[in-house]
Amino acid sequence: MREEKIDYLLVGTATLVAFILLYAFRYLDDNTLTSWYWVFQSEGVDARLVAGAGVLGVFAAYFLSGLGLHEKHPKTVLFTFSFLVGAYFWRSPEAIVDASRYFTYAKETAEYGVTYFLREWGNEINPWTDLPAMPFIYGVLFKVLGEGRFFPQLINTLFFSATVVLSYSMGERLWSRGVGFNAGLFLLAMPYLLTQVPLFLVDISTMFFLVFAAYATLEAVERKSVSYALLASLGVFLSFFSKFSTWAMLSVVPVILIIRRSPGWKRIAGILALSSSALLTATLYFKAGAILEQLELLRVYQRPMLQVWGESHISTFLFQIHPLITFAAIYSIYLSHKRRDLRYVVVAWLPLLVIFLNVQRIRYLIPVFPMLALMASYGMQRIKYPRLRGFMVYSAVAFSISVSALAYLPFLQGLSASNLLEAGKTVDALDGEYVVIYTTPPKGNRYNPAVAVPLFDLFTAKKIAYVYEDISHPPEITRSPLRFTWEYDVPDYYAYDPFIAQLNPVIVVISQDPGALPSSLKKELESKDYRLYMEFNKKSKRPYIYRTMVRIYKVGEV
Repeated sequence: MREEKIDYLLVGTATLVAFILLYAFRYLDDNTLTSWYWVFQSEGVDARLVAGAGVLGVFAAYFLSGLGLHEKHPKTVLFTFSFLVGAYFWRSPEAIVDASRYFTYAKETAEYGVTYFLREWGNEINPWTDLPAMPFIYGVLFKVLGEGRFFPQLINTLFFSATVVLSYSMGERLWSRGVGFNAGLFLLAMPYLLTQVPLFLVDISTMFFLVFAAYATLEAVERKSVSYALLASLGVFLSFFSKFSTWAMLSVVPVILIIRRSPGWKRIAGILALSSSALLTATLYFKAGAILEQLELLRVYQRPMLQVWGESHISTFLFQIHPLITFAAIYSIYLSHKRRDLRYVVVAWLPLLVIFLNVQRIRYLIPVFPMLALMASYGMQRIKYPRLRGFMVYSAVAFSISVSALAYLPFLQGLSASNLLEAGKTVDALDGEYVVIYTTPPKGNRYNPAVAVPLFDLFTAKKIAYVYEDISHPPEITRSPLRFTWEYDVPDYYAYDPFIAQLNPVIVVISQDPGALPSSLKKELESKDYRLYMEFNKKSKRPYIYRTMVRIYKVGEV
């Protein structure tokens, strides 16, 4: 028997119906960044346009499913396609304020040198709850290639595309090209994941480091390769020093060694363990004190607060990940049990671990997404017709990209974070070497406005001088998600020197709301004949705590 045309019609219809149902029940999505409830009531977001694009994508999926791309240069196809999709989101603003910390780490490395970062991380460089692997890489990029957002976005997109290819390679190694190819495609059917690719954060790189460690371990034990064992130890090292949440996830490495063991595996396991231990011990010897302090902060602050900041599994696994992936992954558990397939444990270990640990914060789940994609692709084997199977996967990808590109991206561009991006570009087009920044306290002093300065710096090539004023913080800030802003120390390279005023520099005022300026600042600007040149006051309907409105002033401008 062959699949019938009606099967494709049913799948295409089901894909559209899934979107309609999610849209109808969008109030159930409690994601803290791209909740469907808020996204689809934002200006510039039209659900009909998203649905129409998804339907066109389903027609394209039918065509693509007949090409057999997984047999013709699958790695090239996956890498190129995922890179182009990721690069499309480069226009997104830095929607998560944590980027200010990572930019500061990187800039300090560029300003003071690589050895300064290695020596002072945990001392002069306050690491908050961040680990140093990716900030160090960002700093090296700034040191060698210069500051700016392009190279960090480029390397993160390369990490994303490399993760897609590694997911394919793991699926091919464990089962077949088809399983690997569909797993790679499934990473493009996770709308939230696509929004994270361009951000100056560490989540995409952490995902890559973890899947790299897992893949290199798999190759090492399968091939009895010392080279891959050493590469795996590098992946373990980078994963360990990327995010604290990956420490438990690194348990996948011994799981792979045990599940795929064969004659000679103990030698490979020994080499991997010794080389990983050597790298970790050498680093911990110098930085153990700082990491212990961070662990204490995680215990007394972040762990209890996760109960407040959590996001439901309904949000994560139905709205932010295409439901086909979730249902296929669930079915894969039954299918693997029926087949008594021990290889399945390699990919199921991490998703089941985070479910068991009840991790309910999507950013902490991102490193597990490749394994979830592999689980789902394994479950899709139940569809015995390869083209129909491919059609289902491509259709999920089409609707997910439509949601990300035509709903999430316009929503993110409408956030107040875009004000910093647009103002930075505007300032760059003006004359003068310096820009002087003032910030005004938010209502209730709910966060330290100084953290907006490094984010603005990310979007401008001008030299920045910051006129900083100490402000008091309320006691309840100790339980706020923006507590870290009060531990931000203004770097010396932003120090304001009065001689700059003689140059009549552009002045930028960053505030929470576009209300009246503080009277003292208003008088100072008027006394020097500064006039408002341009203002940026985009503001989302969603009541985010952190908002940035920007006004630009020039001498004599009206």
